[in-house]
Amino acid sequence: MTLRRVIGDWRCAIKKIANRHLKIVALPALVLFCAFCLLPSTLKVRGWDAFVFDPALIQFTVPMATGANTVAPVSGTYTFSQTTQCQSASGVYTCTTPSMSVGSGDLVHLFCFSYGHSTSNSFSTSPSVSLTSILNQSYGSAGPQGTSEYFVSAGAQSMTFTCSTPNSPVSLIVLDYAYSGTGVTLDTDIGSTQNATTALSSGTFSTTVPDLVVFCAGDTNSLTYTAGTIGSATGTLRGFSSGSASSAGNAVCEDASLSSAQGSIKATMTSSGNVGSDTEIVAAFR
Repeated sequence: MTLRRVIGDWRCAIKKIANRHLKIVALPALVLFCAFCLLPSTLKVRGWDAFVFDPALIQFTVPMATGANTVAPVSGTYTFSQTTQCQSASGVYTCTTPSMSVGSGDLVHLFCFSYGHSTSNSFSTSPSVSLTSILNQSYGSAGPQGTSEYFVSAGAQSMTFTCSTPNSPVSLIVLDYAYSGTGVTLDTDIGSTQNATTALSSGTFSTTVPDLVVFCAGDTNSLTYTAGTIGSATGTLRGFSSGSASSAGNAVCEDASLSSAQGSIKATMTSSGNVGSDTEIVAAFR
């Protein structure tokens, strides 16, 4: 018998043995695995907890594409409806606007400016509603004060608005916006002060979505104003404490609806003469 034949015979014998044993082992293993799949995750055996294979514990991790499931903050839609305002005379520490009918779900933005004192201006409404503070901006430790607050109307109603301060005169501007969306949210706010310039400019801010941005300013000089820009958008003058764009007043607001999220932007306006002690507040809503 040749060496080649001996080796061939051994190969055949090993293959037969292997096939026989694989069938013997593999079939019971498969049956056992399937039985385990049908068993509960814990099993009581004579009062003891027995470990049982739980197929639910087999887990696969699928890598997520970076940023693929990032959900951007939702932006609502704001439509300017109307404004009301008032401006008191010197020596009068409060002013109340004419009545204004607001719609259900409207965003109502209030800005009040008054001459030098060390406390924030105080708002009240009739009928009374709960207001959310945005910012109080003071020119110095006891200089003129600009204060912004807002609320979302719970129902259609006719309202008046009042601002009270420790000093006079007082200027109040109220802006009403119809809103459509999942809920009004203040995205960002920033305050600033300026003097001896006709070029009003807010501090630098950024928005996370296409926001409605409201920019209001108050000054100790009675001036008229021209709309500027808010980021890449052109601003629109919306409110004048004098009640008329052609009549000099102590406070003004403008707004713009941004078409996209914007970073490191400013809001601007131009005044008819140098401002004295000017306070400014930006509020961006999404």
